[in-house]
Amino acid sequence: MTYFPPLALMVFDAFRTSDMFNRAVVLSLVALSVYAIIKIHERFSVFSLMRRWDGAVLSEYRKYAHPSGAKLSGLRKFRGAPVSEIYEAVTDELSVMLRQHGMSSAEVNEWEPGMDAVELGAGDLGKLRVTAERALSEQIASVERNLTSIATCASMAPSIGLFGTVWGVMGSFMTMADGGGAAMISSVAPGISGALLTTVLGLLVAIPSGYFYNRLSDAAREIVSDAENFTDELLADIGRIHGRQ
Repeated sequence: MTYFPPLALMVFDAFRTSDMFNRAVVLSLVALSVYAIIKIHERFSVFSLMRRWDGAVLSEYRKYAHPSGAKLSGLRKFRGAPVSEIYEAVTDELSVMLRQHGMSSAEVNEWEPGMDAVELGAGDLGKLRVTAERALSEQIASVERNLTSIATCASMAPSIGLFGTVWGVMGSFMTMADGGGAAMISSVAPGISGALLTTVLGLLVAIPSGYFYNRLSDAAREIVSDAENFTDELLADIGRIHGRQ
């Protein structure tokens, strides 16, 4: 605990002795860190909600014999969950096809294994697959949204910090060259410490951003994998019931 006050004073002194350019770099890195924190928190919150809602949709879907049976069970309240969005897109298209072939919503809800069902052709099943793949692609893009910005923070912060350091050190050595003699070291040392502050801040932004980016990437892959597995399951169920026997 006793290290914190001296550390805070050291950082403050380094900032105070920095030139205007390095102060601008420090403030930009602070702004970048705030942006990264906001995006990381937002993605963790969204991913947690997606996982919970995807589980609820899968549980509800598997209660019904027919793939469209869960449409009337209130799954629309889970809008935004990848599995729910894919389910809605495919079953909306399927419902239109079934009505065109004379199968009503009531018949869908009453359908049980072993009962006759409308037979869909290869063209209709292919259309459903295209719909499912398009919905899946949209959900993958939604899941991966803003992850790139976090990765950008992790990669840019050290470069910005290093640029500030090089600029500050270059200015300090130019001052030494103009003044001449070792006596100038005491006057330029504070400027060098201020220049090095930007590298420290750059690493403080980059290291946590890189760590949480990897954590979020793992979570995103799990969500995408669940969505892909559900898409295959949904299309297989439709093909088993309405495909050519």
